[in-house]
Amino acid sequence: MEATVNDTFRELKERIRKLEEVLTRRGLGNMEFAQAVSRVRRAVRHGDRSREPSLELRGMLERAEALARGIA
Repeated sequence: MEATVNDTFRELKERIRKLEEVLTRRGLGNMEFAQAVSRVRRAVRHGDRSREPSLELRGMLERAEALARGIA
């Protein structure tokens, strides 16, 4: 079954929720991580949901996930 644009955004939002959990539990002291999560949130909020997420958005998300692994 082929993923739709909505499915892709749903997956991105789930990944962001996991990052927010990490931020709440133990990342508040890491300003770089907190800023990365904030950037991703804003990009998703202002993104065009009728299209696939941009490479820039995916890159921001992957950067925030990499920072989360560093503090986990």
